[in-house]
Amino acid sequence: MSARPSVKLLRALLDESADGLLAVDAKGHVLTANAAASGLFGFGPEKIEGKHLEDLVPPVSRRPLRELLAKGEGRLETFLSGRRTEIRVRRLEDGVLLVRLRTQPRSRADAGDSLGEFLFGFPHGVVRVGNDGKVTFANPLAKVLFRPQALVVGRPLPEPWPSISLATIVERARRSRIGLAPRIADAGSRTLRIFALPPVRDEGPVLVLEDVTRQHRRDRVNSEFVRNAAHQMRTPTAAIASAVEVLQGGAKEIPAERDRFLAHLERETNRLVRLMQALLVLARAEAGVQPPRLEFVRLEPLLQDVAGGADGPEHRVELTCDPSIAVFVERDLAEQAFQSIVENALQHARGGTVRINAWDSGAGRVTVEVDDPGEGILPEHLERVQEPFYRGAVDRDGFGLGLAIAAQAINAVGGTLRIASSPGQGTKATIELPSAQIREAS
Repeated sequence: MSARPSVKLLRALLDESADGLLAVDAKGHVLTANAAASGLFGFGPEKIEGKHLEDLVPPVSRRPLRELLAKGEGRLETFLSGRRTEIRVRRLEDGVLLVRLRTQPRSRADAGDSLGEFLFGFPHGVVRVGNDGKVTFANPLAKVLFRPQALVVGRPLPEPWPSISLATIVERARRSRIGLAPRIADAGSRTLRIFALPPVRDEGPVLVLEDVTRQHRRDRVNSEFVRNAAHQMRTPTAAIASAVEVLQGGAKEIPAERDRFLAHLERETNRLVRLMQALLVLARAEAGVQPPRLEFVRLEPLLQDVAGGADGPEHRVELTCDPSIAVFVERDLAEQAFQSIVENALQHARGGTVRINAWDSGAGRVTVEVDDPGEGILPEHLERVQEPFYRGAVDRDGFGLGLAIAAQAINAVGGTLRIASSPGQGTKATIELPSAQIREAS
């Protein structure tokens, strides 16, 4: 029986390899590495061991590498120590992964192409397309953005997004010889801004792909916020304008009528001021400029103010709330949220009674339920009732016009809003807020 090779001999054999070799555990931590791998990462072997492999590659390659390690096999290209490097992964026994790093030989063109090396780690996707329509260069981020379609150098440029034709953009850039205005592409879960640059040295146009998903989502939220604010302010301003018109029409000469409309003006003006304050706080919270100023607020007086302002001859609001319950919220935001929810419930109560029940649900949370005995919501409309200005099929005014602001306000103070409903069975809004225990002085 032959003797087994020593650890020193195995280490020497590994160090003789021109390729970088690493053993990586199932969580992506480096178990061991040979000299070539250490040189590519710019560390000694002892400094690599124990590190997460993902932290050793450029940021643009970390997500593809994470997916490659999870899969346990495959390859990707990245840039290490100024050299284009192929990373190959193969799963061994006991969950250990063998990672091979192979630097690609540099041609004369590559040796002088410092721009290409820069673009390889560029924070946007970059694709160069030859005159034959085939890809001549693609950096790692571009390959990630094109998924699930494969973007391969030497193959025709794929068309992954139905909303936009990349071939048309490339052809226009080639003919015009000037840069084209950016186009927006809906890439599934991503939104991309695509620039087309004219050919350089007859090497074909270049596409630059920028992931603007977060910016696009933020712009949409801001637009919806403005629409919601305008709608919410319309009701009190219309009421104030109507009261002024009646007073000017002669009601001011009748003391009883004058006092009634002046009280109406005061109530609607105060409501408008509270709404404006709540919107200002909410806007600052959404922008991250000023977080909500959370404070201990007794829940019963807050809900009484909301119920009292909504109660009237055509409908009733019943409130059940333990006086000892308190919540930790921004008062103006919480009041605006409850007011919007109760007003929506009253619009669909069909003259019935809207019931507000609040209790301490434990685990540091307080639950408030707002029930209306209305016509309910069809299932196909239920998931959209919190969208701004969404109107159901049978709703002339629309159910939940105020729920968008209510949901934003509740979320800003660390709460949640759920809507449950069935046709003919009414609707229940469930709000959960952070609890604030207030103990009465003995």
